Amino acid sequence: MLNSKDANTTPMVLVGLSITFYGVTIYYLLPLALLSMNLTLVSQIIIFILVGLLCALTLFAFNT
Repeated sequence: MLNSKDANTTPMVLVGLSITFYGVTIYYLLPLALLSMNLTLVSQIIIFILVGLLCALTLFAFNT
């Protein structure tokens, strides 16, 4: 990107916010759910992690 006025930063901001949300979910909500024995939240977080891994591996496979 040579000209910063023509740069579209919306996709970068959205990806950054989604990665931040993903990290907060893993590092804050997962231990909280485990300590409070909330098995519904634990299972939803595990599914969320697995879907994230599936999306990341799909993107990796398409880029190589």
